[in-house]
Amino acid sequence: MPVTFTNNIENILKKLRSILRTEFSIPVYYGYKFLQDNQYIRIMPLDTELLEYATFAETKQYNFNIEFYFLSKHENENEFGIMLRNISRLEALIHDNITMTLGDANSTTAYDCRIDNTEYDADIDGVSDDYFVVLSSFNCKHIGNVG
Repeated sequence: MPVTFTNNIENILKKLRSILRTEFSIPVYYGYKFLQDNQYIRIMPLDTELLEYATFAETKQYNFNIEFYFLSKHENENEFGIMLRNISRLEALIHDNITMTLGDANSTTAYDCRIDNTEYDADIDGVSDDYFVVLSSFNCKHIGNVG
């Protein structure tokens, strides 16, 4: 008998990408794609943690990296300031979207959405040294398999 399921991680990825695309006028991708654009955002799913399990539902935490790519190494104060403002804007955007209604059939909600930490000039495998990468750890919770 086939199992009925909802692809919660993809629903969260799509909603997060939509929020980022609405705020920033730059490409936003998820997955293993590397671009050659001057500036873009990539969302990478990391892992899922089961927080609470019951016969009627389960609560999971979903963990992602939000990687903000800047082609310039920001060798002058003006460029560096622009990059810092964009990161502060990203952090404020996530704070303002602490809950996200997902696009699934039941319009479930991801909640407790937050950025836990941010690493500047992160070293990402496969990325040219020409890019300055800011890596933010994004986490949210979701109640699924409700029945």
